[in-house]
Amino acid sequence: MDERITIGYLTRTKGVRGWVVTEPLTDDPQRFEAVEDVVVEIDRREPIELKIEDWRLEGTIVLLKFAGIDTPEEARERVLKGYVTIPKDQLAPLPEGQHYVFDLIGCQVVDADDVDLGAVTQVLPMPSADVIVVRRPRGGEAMVPMVGDFVESVDTQARQIRVRGVEELFED
Repeated sequence: MDERITIGYLTRTKGVRGWVVTEPLTDDPQRFEAVEDVVVEIDRREPIELKIEDWRLEGTIVLLKFAGIDTPEEARERVLKGYVTIPKDQLAPLPEGQHYVFDLIGCQVVDADDVDLGAVTQVLPMPSADVIVVRRPRGGEAMVPMVGDFVESVDTQARQIRVRGVEELFED
């Protein structure tokens, strides 16, 4: 199957018509409005291709109604504890200067002199700014805030993030 991106986690049923409570794994839960065909992936089971028949936002959760799943029992048996995925090419475009986390993972981090500082292994969401976790070439990790004071450029095509002013984070 093509590379897919997870946009929601199916947690429990709601009501008697097969609606499923979904924890959105996207910054914009409204994106479910533009999604029709999805694949639900559940550990150790074959992926299930489904159509979203209806959806609605309730506070911070999304309610999904899948075509052909009309009772809570069917929903529990077929899709609960599954991840709602879409093809990567259906991702919503991001504003200039923003990046999807999966595009940052694996990027090489270099300084102004092109010295390899390591590779991004994780992106941590923080209240003021996301932080990239960089596995250093000689072992250990460093954490770099994704702010203009430290990040000079991000080139996801070249798989490189250029940083400055963080030398002390990478000292042994």
